[in-house]
Amino acid sequence: MKLRPLHDWVVIERDKPVDCLLWVPDKLTNRGRVTAVGPKVKEVSIGHQVQFNPYSGLEVACNGQTWLFIIEAEIYFIRDRN
Repeated sequence: MKLRPLHDWVVIERDKPVDCLLWVPDKLTNRGRVTAVGPKVKEVSIGHQVQFNPYSGLEVACNGQTWLFIIEAEIYFIRDRN
């Protein structure tokens, strides 16, 4: 399925939650990889690893996969690959 967001929306595939000794139910991750960008997005491009507010945006599920639609202004920063 190919997604093409409009305006300044960004589509993110969230990272999987990290397993730890303390179990926290339904803990959302705040990191992910950009899979699509709208035409008015300026700073982020496809493939960037980003960090964002874990409760912002709109989650869309289709065919067993979930994507997060978020406005570019709600992305805190781009993570370096180093």
